[in-house]
Amino acid sequence: MNNNILIVSQYFYPEHFIINDFAIALAEQGANISVLTSNPSYPAGSKYKKYKSYRFVIENYQGVTVYRIPSFPRVKNSFLSLSLTYLSFVFNASIFGFFLFLFKKIDCILVFAPSPITAAIPAIPLKFLKKATLFIWIQDLWPESVISSGYVKNNIFLRLLTGVVKLIYKQADLLLIQSKSFLPYVKKLTSTKMVYFPNSIKRLIYKEHSLPKKLRLILNTNFCIVYAGNVGFAQDLKTLVTAAELLAEHKMIKILIVGGGSDSLRIKKMIIEKKLKNIHFFNRLPFSSMAELFFFAKGLYIGLKDEKHLNVTIPGKFQAYLAASRPIIVSSSGLISRIVKKNKLGFVCDSSDSEKLASIILKLYNLNDTERFKVGERAYDFFQANYDMNFFAKKLLSLFTQISQKSKKR
Repeated sequence: MNNNILIVSQYFYPEHFIINDFAIALAEQGANISVLTSNPSYPAGSKYKKYKSYRFVIENYQGVTVYRIPSFPRVKNSFLSLSLTYLSFVFNASIFGFFLFLFKKIDCILVFAPSPITAAIPAIPLKFLKKATLFIWIQDLWPESVISSGYVKNNIFLRLLTGVVKLIYKQADLLLIQSKSFLPYVKKLTSTKMVYFPNSIKRLIYKEHSLPKKLRLILNTNFCIVYAGNVGFAQDLKTLVTAAELLAEHKMIKILIVGGGSDSLRIKKMIIEKKLKNIHFFNRLPFSSMAELFFFAKGLYIGLKDEKHLNVTIPGKFQAYLAASRPIIVSSSGLISRIVKKNKLGFVCDSSDSEKLASIILKLYNLNDTERFKVGERAYDFFQANYDMNFFAKKLLSLFTQISQKSKKR
């Protein structure tokens, strides 16, 4: 068994990403887990008093050794700021990684790769230095996500970026693909072996009285549809705000947005300008509060804009929503809607269709408690059957062993 595993991830606890729990799950299976990451600054503007961006820190996180290297903090969601954050991680993680692990045993390297894929670059020299097996867990499609962001439109730069993505994929021994719909896109760029490896989470642990009083009061006295997570342009929360406007006459129905991100100011401004009393915006909460938030919700919302790469994406919050045993409401024209509709996990409408979104929220409202419970029960059963974290931790360790043995025989 390949026990010494290095996880390379630009993001790690206290930032909320699934790699946090997955690292612990691997350690619980007996693996020796180290994490090479940056000091936390996600999302833009978040303050983590314990950490300073310019410091090098070694700490223990529930049995996992975490190496935090200095990097430029994510100050705001501008192209320049984000570029400095990403590039500083690539450069510093490459330098620090070489010296940190020069005399440490590493059998396998796992790169957790949400945007940007460039976070995988520091793992490549370490692979050759330590003769280790390299897996890249692809969370987002590149360069598609860059194109859809609108930040970059120069065709020469995009072709260059495509070349970089191809080179990164080529260095991997195995690509882990979080959505089956990613497979044809990735296959266009590389012949590297790939397997479907979805995101997973541990079961949510309910922690009573973890919510702000105002939020708890709204949840306790109304029929609440909750969105929790990143508030970006991709999530198309404008559609949810417009749906709330259409539902204004239904006084018991409340829409709650809990989170923060690049589109927060615009969404807050829309709510104020429309003078909406049935939609409330709360700042990001600790992940430990999510179980209580979801427990009091009557439905949990996912929205995605109608764009090519988003239509084949399964948002990371999907698994947490399923684990909460609540009906899911989806505004998307892609894969996530098909999954929810096919398995009867909630109600769906196309992206940006605020009228249909309002109607399916009203449909959920008109169900009785027993009917809503059955939908939520199906969601949890689907979670257990498809996204159990311990199962996938064991599967990853098995894949590491298989690929390592094949590499040694060559």
